[in-house]
Amino acid sequence: MAATFNAIQREKIKEAISPLFLRGLSTREIAESISTSLGFEVSHATVATYQKKILAEWKDHQQSYVHNAVQVTYKEICEVEREYWKQWEESKKPRKQKTVKRKGQTKGNQVEASNVEMQEQETSCLGDPRYLEGVERCIKQKRELFGLDESDTLNLNITGQQYDFSNLSDEEIAKMKSITAKVKERK
Repeated sequence: MAATFNAIQREKIKEAISPLFLRGLSTREIAESISTSLGFEVSHATVATYQKKILAEWKDHQQSYVHNAVQVTYKEICEVEREYWKQWEESKKPRKQKTVKRKGQTKGNQVEASNVEMQEQETSCLGDPRYLEGVERCIKQKRELFGLDESDTLNLNITGQQYDFSNLSDEEIAKMKSITAKVKERK
């Protein structure tokens, strides 16, 4: 018959298992250590059950942490990309350039201006390509973050011979993946 523990005992068992498990003790060693330290009998089967629960919690916590880190990184990349787009649009706007021409006579180191002419010229701009390069880097980072660049590493190993398909187009790679998926389904 399995032992029944109250909520306080269950929490104490769980707290005691983690550090011992991390030290590499076996379930039997952990059960003996906990039984001695807590003053009540804990079987190795109970320890194994708690270990599974603890591992599941750690896994969930780790996945949650990774998910949150990916979200934060994605938002950071998006913010940088927005700024690049904003600067790209700004770099395409026409620029006004003012020129001041002074005509007059020189007296010593000073110019006595008798005629001051101001010119304003508007120049059209095509945009600074460095901002588009920044946008491309952001897009690449997002693709890498979500693992969307598998085509860069597509290799096929047939009868021990390695083939590199990195020079194929995305459409050709998609066809290859479709064909290999169908072949796998038949097996």
